[in-house]
Amino acid sequence: MGIAFPFRISGKVAARFSLNAVQVAVTRSLMVRGEFSATQFCDWIVHRANVLSLSGCVSSPCEGLLEIRMTGNPVLLEAMETACSLGPLDAQVESIEVLKHEVVDTEQGFYQCS
Repeated sequence: MGIAFPFRISGKVAARFSLNAVQVAVTRSLMVRGEFSATQFCDWIVHRANVLSLSGCVSSPCEGLLEIRMTGNPVLLEAMETACSLGPLDAQVESIEVLKHEVVDTEQGFYQCS
C-alpha cells in the first residue's frame, strides 16, 4: 500500500504520485496562536485536513487561538502542520506548539469540535 499525493493544476488533478511506505497512524495535538478569524481558519483547516485524509477536530476557545487534534500518516501530519504555519491569506500565525504526539487508533473524518 502507498500514499497518493494529488498534484493540482487549475483546480484539476493532473497527476498522482504514489509513495510506498508503512502505514502508521499518529495523533498530534497543536495549539495555533496568531491574528486571524477563528471561524474562517477553522473552516480552512477542516478543508485541508479532509484533502489530506486526516481525521480529528479543530476548535477555537477564543479569537486568535486554535486547538487542533489530528490523526493520520506522519508525513501528511507534517504537511498539515506546515500548511497551518502559513494559514489562510488573511491570517498572521505567530506560533504553533505541538502539545501531544502519539500512536493511536484512527478516527474517521475531520470536523469542528463543539
